[in-house]
Amino acid sequence: TSDKGLCGAFNGNVLKAAKNLAQGKYASQFKSGKLIFMPIGRKAAEFVKKSNWPAVYDYATLFVGLNFNDARKAAEFAMKGFESGK
Repeated sequence: TSDKGLCGAFNGNVLKAAKNLAQGKYASQFKSGKLIFMPIGRKAAEFVKKSNWPAVYDYATLFVGLNFNDARKAAEFAMKGFESGK
């Protein structure tokens, strides 16, 4: 999600899509606790925390001082999760 103002509809739509995917397409992993969220952006982190979903918050503040190296680390972390089936 975005950390900037005036993005309410964007943030809301991103979070709604994530919730629908978690409870729809990935429902079995979601219910079993095998689905781990990686919120990026303040609004996403707040939403995931409020929903009590399992999450890795290491990249929640990625947009604060955004740089290529940190974005690369976040992308590598996400790709490793897909490789290992987590």
